[in-house]
Amino acid sequence: VSCPPCPAGHAAMRSITASQNDNMIIIAYHIFNYAQANPVEKDGQKLSKYDFRTQDATDVANSVLGGLGGMPEAAFDRTLYKDKHLSSRIEWHAAADARAAAQTTTPVNIHITSTYDATTLEATVRVKLAYTDDVNFKQTLTLAVIEDSIIDAEKYDDKIEKDYVHEHVLRDIVTPVTGVLIPAKVDPKVAGRVYERTFKVPIKTEWHAEHCKLVAFVSNDEPNNRDVVHTEEVHLIQ
Repeated sequence: VSCPPCPAGHAAMRSITASQNDNMIIIAYHIFNYAQANPVEKDGQKLSKYDFRTQDATDVANSVLGGLGGMPEAAFDRTLYKDKHLSSRIEWHAAADARAAAQTTTPVNIHITSTYDATTLEATVRVKLAYTDDVNFKQTLTLAVIEDSIIDAEKYDDKIEKDYVHEHVLRDIVTPVTGVLIPAKVDPKVAGRVYERTFKVPIKTEWHAEHCKLVAFVSNDEPNNRDVVHTEEVHLIQ
C-alpha cells in the first residue's frame, strides 16, 4: 500500500486497542480514487502482490462517513467526534475514549456461527441478535469479511517494506454497505426479543480462509443517528 503515514496509524490502533482492554474490532478500508491506497510501484514495476481496494470500502468512506480528508483516518462506531465522523491520527485516542465513555453497555448481543465448505468455497453464516434492552430506533445489521496476516508491500517515506503484515483488511461487505434493515416484525425491540438471519458468503480463491474473520454489527438507522451500537467478530473457520 502506497501510504507512508499508515504504519504509524496501524501502531496507533494497536495502542488504542490495548488501552480499551482489547474491546475494539477494527476494519481497514482501502478505497479507490485515492493515491495513497494504491498498490506499491517503483520505477514502473509493481511491488504489491495484492490490491486491497474495494468498491464497498469506497462507498463506506464516501456515502457513510462523508468522504476522506487524508490517510489514515478513522471513525469509531460511526459516531461524530468534533462534528465529523472521520478523525486524523492525532485525535484517535481521544475519539476512542469519548466513544467508550458515551456507551458502556449495548442494548443487543450478537452471536455469529460459521460453517465453511472448503470444496465450494462458501460459508454459511448465521447471525443471532438478542435484545437486552428496549430500542426505539430503526436499526440495520451489517456483515463483513476481513482478512489478517496478509504479507505484502508497504511504502514508507524512506523505504519500501516488501514483507509488511497487513491486518483487518476488508475483503467484502456481504450486506449492503449501509446494512440490511432489521424488519418491522422484530418490533417492538424489547429485552428478550431475538432475531436471526442466515447468509451465504462466497470466499474468493485469492483470500486465505484460515486468516479470514466475520464481523457483524448493528447500527441505528435514523437520519441523525447512524451509530454502531454493538459489534462482534469470529473466525470464518470455526
